[in-house]
Order: sequence, then C-alpha cells, then structure tokens
Amino acid sequence: MAREIVLDYSPQPRQALLHLTKARQILYGGSAGGGKSAALRMDALTFCLKNPGCQAYLFRRTLNELHKNHIVKLKQEFPEHLGLGKYNETRRTLELWNGSCLYFCFCEKEADVEIYQGAEMHWCGIDEAGQMTPYVIGYLKTRNRLGNWIPEKDKGILPRFVLASNP
Repeated sequence: MAREIVLDYSPQPRQALLHLTKARQILYGGSAGGGKSAALRMDALTFCLKNPGCQAYLFRRTLNELHKNHIVKLKQEFPEHLGLGKYNETRRTLELWNGSCLYFCFCEKEADVEIYQGAEMHWCGIDEAGQMTPYVIGYLKTRNRLGNWIPEKDKGILPRFVLASNP
C-alpha cells in the first residue's frame, strides 16, 4: 500500500544536483559544513521510501563520527512519531514501514569491511570517503548490487554508489 510521506527537507542547489542525477557512481565534493552528510542521508532515505525493500548502507570511518554526524541528526530530523519507521539502536538501522532499511555502518580498520561480505547494498554511501582506504572503497563497491531485488521506481539508477569528500 502506497503512503504519501512529505520530508521536511529543502536541498541546497548542490544537494539537489546530487538527488537529481541519474548517475550510478557519484563523487560529491564540497567544503566542511556544506551539507554533504545531510545530502547523503536524504539521498539514501529517499531511495528507501520510493523503493520498498531497498537496502541502503551509509558509512563513516568511526562509530563516534557515524553517531554524531548521522544517527543523532536522523533522530532529530525524523522522530518516530512521523511514521517513517523505527530506529533500532542495537543494529544501528532505520527499519522503514515499507520493508526498506537504512544501515548505519563504520569501518575503522580495513578488516572491518569484511563483515559486509554477504551484503547486498542497493544504495551505498561513504561519508568523508577520503578517510577510507582504497581497499575499503573497492570492497564496498563489490557489495553494491541488486541481486534478485527489482526497484519499484528507480530501475537504471540503482544500484547507486555515492562518495562524499572534502576537496
């Protein structure tokens, strides 16, 4: 059953360009404080809301950065009473009402990435990609796939891989 959900988000011009692009691999650069983290979070959330069953993974290098830059902000921007879904503290996931899930992940050491070996990441975003090693980025790119899942709205755009970084 389709639901109409209106997000309280007005993207800046560069953020809007990210959201509108049909490219499947994107490098989104900008200065500190330019809204890259918010744009990544909203890009993932939008794909999840439009495509039931979407599995989106958002990465930062450390758990502390992930918590401060994404989890705290998500809870402020989208409290549970809005009806988007429920945030699971233990799994660090936003489980949406339509079966989609936004996973909040970190890879502090290179070996941390290998826990995602079996993952199927329909949308994958790396915030502050310059802090990740080429091995981690390359490994996550191999997990960015659809498998047998078919997106409802965004065929040809998903799977999507977005790197955000300072210039």
